[in-house]
Amino acid sequence: MMEIGEIVRLLAQGAESLARELLPGGRREGREWVAGDLAGSPGRGVSVCIAGPKAGIWGDFSAGLHGDALDLVAVCRFGGNKTEALKWARGWLGLGEARSGGRAPAPPPPRPRDVEGERREAEQRRQKGRGLWAAGVPIPGTPAEVYLAGRGISLEALGRAPNVLRFNARTWCTERGAAHPAMVALIQDQGFTIGAHRTFLAPDGRGKARIKAAKKVLGATDGGLIPLWRGASDKPLKDAPEGDTIAIAEGIEDALTIALHCPEWRVVACVSIGNMAKLTLPPTIMDVRLCFDRDGENPAVRTARERAIDRYMREGRSVFAMQPAEGFKDFNEEHQAALRGRRGAA
Repeated sequence: MMEIGEIVRLLAQGAESLARELLPGGRREGREWVAGDLAGSPGRGVSVCIAGPKAGIWGDFSAGLHGDALDLVAVCRFGGNKTEALKWARGWLGLGEARSGGRAPAPPPPRPRDVEGERREAEQRRQKGRGLWAAGVPIPGTPAEVYLAGRGISLEALGRAPNVLRFNARTWCTERGAAHPAMVALIQDQGFTIGAHRTFLAPDGRGKARIKAAKKVLGATDGGLIPLWRGASDKPLKDAPEGDTIAIAEGIEDALTIALHCPEWRVVACVSIGNMAKLTLPPTIMDVRLCFDRDGENPAVRTARERAIDRYMREGRSVFAMQPAEGFKDFNEEHQAALRGRRGAA
């Protein structure tokens, strides 16, 4: 019987073909295959290395999961059952029991890239994302405001609603196969819209929609950010004056929580920890606050954090890493707990 390590190695050799099969809604970006989730939806929640010495290594940063090619088969097809994944992998590689002692056949060759087709698809997703946002309405008075209030984020306390956020009552939800209410945010790279972030909501805004992936991206996220708060200067990011401090959080709710507590700072959301090191900041901003969650404490997340710190320090900026207090997964959770404590004391 062929050793598991050898099967993992063979799967890694055919990592691109494997990723295409397991995550059909994904797309190739350089040496990675990216998808929205482990169900294979479009987006950028999951990344699989498909070339080089780390081929087959993958991570789902939102869920704090990672592993090798066989682990990917297990979570995508068999609910984490590696015994069943191993059987499937042997079949996919063409390793019948009678042949398992011989030389394994080469894995299927990767499909040739359609670069122009990928470019057209990316532009279509970007346009759809922009259209979703444009078709929405400002969030005051909508279920999106109710949702944020439920997370302890008061638009009245902020003083204004971020223009980058809108509410669209009829946002297409692939998981539901129907239109669904969502809070929609523009994702921008140096002022240019590259995608849209959707938070699917309960119809009345009291929480997120009860679906597997309530947060999804349409378009790109690489190098993109959601500019939620302009801070004391109140100027666009590209025109940020010297002396501005920028806080970079992963999610929208965390970023708005930080804006509540430090309104003098400029605050952006980078969508995912893997994207935090990829933002292009104007040279006038020298003070960078990296706001890390406490969930997903695994090697891939630690590496992403280190990359972010190293990136902005190499640019000569002052970098300060922040985390919520022990026992809280993010700043918003800590903020909500503090609000409950104040209400209880009253």
